[in-house]
Amino acid sequence: MKGLHELLADAVPELPEVDRVAEVGRRVRKRRRMRGAVATGLVVALTAGALVGTQWFGDVREESPIATPPPIAMMPTLDCPAELVERPYPPMESEGPLADESAVNALLCVYGGSTILPSFEIDHDVASVVRAMSHLVPKEMWEMRNTACPAPARRQYQMVLGYPDGRREVLRFDMNCGILSRDEVLRYGDITRPLEAFAAIVRAEGREFPYPYAGTW
Repeated sequence: MKGLHELLADAVPELPEVDRVAEVGRRVRKRRRMRGAVATGLVVALTAGALVGTQWFGDVREESPIATPPPIAMMPTLDCPAELVERPYPPMESEGPLADESAVNALLCVYGGSTILPSFEIDHDVASVVRAMSHLVPKEMWEMRNTACPAPARRQYQMVLGYPDGRREVLRFDMNCGILSRDEVLRYGDITRPLEAFAAIVRAEGREFPYPYAGTW
């Protein structure tokens, strides 16, 4: 007759012997595989994000370039000459325009005898004043030499033009002879047209412009 110990041994089957060292090794390798998979997924996600970000910012840079501010034009300080500029004598004709449309400001100086009357300055639409000079033409040398000018009894005008590079040019309106000149460049014709264009700009600003006086420049 079997004892109690033997009966219990027969009722409970024997469990296979577990290799604990091998089991630990399997668990370690499993954790490593899981960590490697997570790390690989993270690298892929970061790489994809970087590519998308580069593409997005690249598109932004292409569509929204940084605007370059336009160069600032210099506004020269203009002063009226103390005296009228003398015309060359005998008259000589020089090629070239009287002025350039790139002028940024203009000062009209008015002379009454030996007195400089109040002057007027504009700093916009100067090109329209310069274009009003384009209809003036030179005359033949013999016509220029034989031009008879009345005694200087009218007001005289000089216009000082300022350019973005700091240059200044002085144009003389000889109202007695009907000549507009700059250095040796002389032009004839209705020289009041540039003056009228200048006056229109001053009046459009709401300023008073007293010329021409009694209809006479």
